[in-house]
Amino acid sequence: MNDQTSVLVLGSPNDDRALAEIGAVLHDRGVTVLRSPADGRPADDGYDAIMIAVSDRLLEDPEMMAALSARRTAKLIPIRVGPVDDTRVPEFLGELNWILWDTPATEVGARNAQLMTALRMDLNRYRDAQSLRAQAAAWRASGGDPGFLISDRAAVVRALERADRSDAAEVARPEDDQVRAFLEASHRSVRKEARRRSRRWLFRLAVLGAVALIAVTGWKAVTERRSANLLAGGLLSVSDNDERADLQALKTAGLVQQQIEADRPVPSAAYGKLITTMAHPWGLGVIGFGKDAHLNGAAFTADPSVLVTADSIGTLARWDLRNGGMTTRRQIGGSPLYDLSATPDGRTVLTYDDRKVLRITDVESGRSSETTLSDYPDHIALSADGTAAAAAVGEELFAVTADSAGRWTARRTGRFDAIHQLRAGPSGILAAVRDGRRIAVVDVATGRIRQRFPATADPDGLDRSGVSPTGETVVFVDGSGAVFVGTGGDLRPLGVTTTRGTERVTVDDDGLVVFASTHSGARVLDVASGTIAQVCDSFDSVDRVVVDAHRSRLVCRSRGNLMIDELTRHLSRAQTPSAAVGTSGASAEASGTRIALDDDALVTIARKGTTSRLDFRRPAAAGGATARWAPGPVFGEGTPVVAAVTPDGNTVAVGTDAGVVTEIDVSDDGALALAGRADVGPRAATDLRWDVRTHRIWIRTDDDRSWSLPSCAGCGGSLERLFEVIRERRWFCYPNETLAVFTGATRSTFALTECPKPKAADR
Repeated sequence: MNDQTSVLVLGSPNDDRALAEIGAVLHDRGVTVLRSPADGRPADDGYDAIMIAVSDRLLEDPEMMAALSARRTAKLIPIRVGPVDDTRVPEFLGELNWILWDTPATEVGARNAQLMTALRMDLNRYRDAQSLRAQAAAWRASGGDPGFLISDRAAVVRALERADRSDAAEVARPEDDQVRAFLEASHRSVRKEARRRSRRWLFRLAVLGAVALIAVTGWKAVTERRSANLLAGGLLSVSDNDERADLQALKTAGLVQQQIEADRPVPSAAYGKLITTMAHPWGLGVIGFGKDAHLNGAAFTADPSVLVTADSIGTLARWDLRNGGMTTRRQIGGSPLYDLSATPDGRTVLTYDDRKVLRITDVESGRSSETTLSDYPDHIALSADGTAAAAAVGEELFAVTADSAGRWTARRTGRFDAIHQLRAGPSGILAAVRDGRRIAVVDVATGRIRQRFPATADPDGLDRSGVSPTGETVVFVDGSGAVFVGTGGDLRPLGVTTTRGTERVTVDDDGLVVFASTHSGARVLDVASGTIAQVCDSFDSVDRVVVDAHRSRLVCRSRGNLMIDELTRHLSRAQTPSAAVGTSGASAEASGTRIALDDDALVTIARKGTTSRLDFRRPAAAGGATARWAPGPVFGEGTPVVAAVTPDGNTVAVGTDAGVVTEIDVSDDGALALAGRADVGPRAATDLRWDVRTHRIWIRTDDDRSWSLPSCAGCGGSLERLFEVIRERRWFCYPNETLAVFTGATRSTFALTECPKPKAADR
């Protein structure tokens, strides 16, 4: 979660206990939590979200309800903290998905995760009523095609009950009549389908031999129909991956494609939502065994497309990250393997098993050498040449080497108050430790302290540190989450904080810091710019993070699965590369297209005799040009300070003093279409360029740093281009249960492939 995220938490004084619990969960995950303003009424803006503890006492406050319904910018996230009379809930709250705080203790983890999911995404996915209206509109536009009806009977019944409550409250609009007709048609359809299923069961009892084929065929039809329903709605989320922007984009793109091929109108919000989902971070993929085994350790090789893993059923494996497939797999004993460190070529790996045995293994041959430790290690590391290893067991540091006969033995080389990390580097294996009230860098082989840094030891042991491979740089996180960087024996504060209770910290020699927390996921810090950001967004609990040698991607481990995420978008460079092209400034012109910044947040765009003026405080176009915009506040985040145009004149961009960059496609007739959006805030944008080879936009900011983010230039003016970008950015593979959400046409159009099945292990 971005450090700038702020949430206003409101509720009745009788719900103070629930409000305090909600605030504590958010604060522990790095969110700024504010309680009710002095006047007791929510402000119109100034918050990213307003979380409302909904109870009957709150609903009795008409002034509060009026203030909430009139808010302009912050989105509402209702949280039910006790029983509520549904008939008293106003419509603007009734059409939102609620977080249920009064849940059993066994569901607290899922409940807390819903808070963070609600803040991370802004895809209008909370608006149930809007989803139903979109589905109803698509159904009506298709001439009542039954393929657009809802096939989930429970969902239809719940929606009808809500519609009945709306009617009772005398809320009547033309679109509500359309929704009711849609729901009633869906209800008739599911009842008819239920009768058909009953007849099928009777037939199965009579003719058991033919039943399997009929059941499979019937289930396929129901699955395809459900997929079509999800796509037609366009605003629904995937139940098992709520925050996955890539799935949102694929579903909406499937809707657009389905409507166009059937010569049906596309819902007006579909294009805008599709562009919006493209602006959110996408991961690169998830690898794992599912229920068969947990991946307990991972390491990149020198080739960032190759990953080596250790798992809970005692096998080592290599993975090809270009397609998500496992290329080799070897059984190493019968015990689970934990953690993993590897040589750059990936041929030799270090792991340990549940018998406290440290294993050094040649992956190709499967030959292992081993030594037994006194207890389970907290950290392990293997030297770059594979000839030495290290282990941290509690407060003790061990160097592991082979004797002349090839037998590996562990030798204790030091004891410290805490051992935070082991790191292999060019001069051996180093340890970041706490020695008294100081952070120190230790040479594991000799036990000698190379550097000491003054630090305040945390009495609860919540401080953490990490050392770079050369030992020149140390990062220290104190018990409050404040981050310090040290070189030459001095620690200096960076002015940023990470989540209190961060479990692991790593740093490289170029100033990339990675934090892992089982409470708030993974974060990366670019020391040069002082920017800290969330990575592996779909994982709210991360216990290990591994970065490739090229600093282009990373792997986060959570509950036995690994997520691969892009790292480039979080790292700055001193200079924009020469390959990036375009004209940038207060005004820019190329190939007949001109863009200029005017006063009062106005932007003028002219192409071949057609001129449009955009007010960045409102998502609208003037001057006779047409515009296709995303729903909601696209603009309004800062004042335009820099404009740019691509060499071909087909795309312009506007950067604001809040670091938000908007790409706009310009057609030959001057029509405008929103193409993409990037955010490097809170720094102001000062220069914009495009790298057409990698489809990225380079943003120069007022701190003299350059940032590279995905560009969607051309996506607004060409559906073909937009689909091409989706294919480029899709995950390398998807689990079968995720693919089942999509129709066969969508899977084919976007080349969605199922993750390969794990290979059988070689012994």
